[in-house]
Amino acid sequence: PPNHSPSPVAVPLLMVRLPIVRFPTAVFPLHPVTFCSSLGSAALVVPSALLSYAWREHEGKVAAVGPCARIGVELQILYDQVLQGIVETPVGVAHAVGGRRLRLLSSRRHDEGGEGAPVGVGSKVPLQLAELEVFDDETLSAQRAERLLDDAERARSLLVQGLERRSFELELSTLDEELNLTPCDPRCHPLWGELSESPADAAHFSFWLAARLPLTTAMRNSVLACRCPLKRLHDMTDVMRLLMQPDSTRFVHRLRLIVDTPSTDLCTGPIGSSAQQPRRIVGEAAPLYSAWTSENAFPHG
Repeated sequence: PPNHSPSPVAVPLLMVRLPIVRFPTAVFPLHPVTFCSSLGSAALVVPSALLSYAWREHEGKVAAVGPCARIGVELQILYDQVLQGIVETPVGVAHAVGGRRLRLLSSRRHDEGGEGAPVGVGSKVPLQLAELEVFDDETLSAQRAERLLDDAERARSLLVQGLERRSFELELSTLDEELNLTPCDPRCHPLWGELSESPADAAHFSFWLAARLPLTTAMRNSVLACRCPLKRLHDMTDVMRLLMQPDSTRFVHRLRLIVDTPSTDLCTGPIGSSAQQPRRIVGEAAPLYSAWTSENAFPHG
């Protein structure tokens, strides 16, 4: 018919296939990552055989996904013979940088005897190949993009104030001492100094904050999975405000403050003085059911 409009053409998703590694914490874009290439006590381990396979077949790229998450990042492994850090890298340690975000669709075990199987990967080092799609941010309108820039300036100002008041400290999620993830001095990473500086781009700045503010792993996963940079930056701004004003009830419907107090039997010295201070961590608030008073209300939607 003359008035019939053609069906919209579906835009194909950019699909990638990469070996996948599961880390015990979230990794973000532009995130400097240092890990062991041999099995040891460190929690971040990418076996050397898997690294060799990634270099041969995938240009030194692997997919890194956090616990119980389907959104991760494309991890670019660095060639250490070209780049060197301030501190010499020990033997058995490698470095990488977080790249674009990826959504995990499926994964399967790569059998040693199958076609294209990596040399040296046996039953002790199982290799998982994953089908993934690129996970980009949504496009903001001109008005929302302008608001994003304003919010970024506000967040930077709060960051300076919070650090000056010692309301919080910035520490990479992969350097959390409770997870025992650090195989060496973080300054061994060749790009440590460059990536420690806050990025000028507002969208990347939201990831930079989420990787360093004291957040629960679940909240870090939520931030990584958020496609709106304005919401990410708004959430990180509220996190800093809550850490600066821990008694405030302004964010009780969205955020919760967790105070981790070290046990006295582990952190007291010979004269009884505490060696560690209580640690404040921010997580997502639990759903509120008090407003669901209707007989037809169903708490799971």
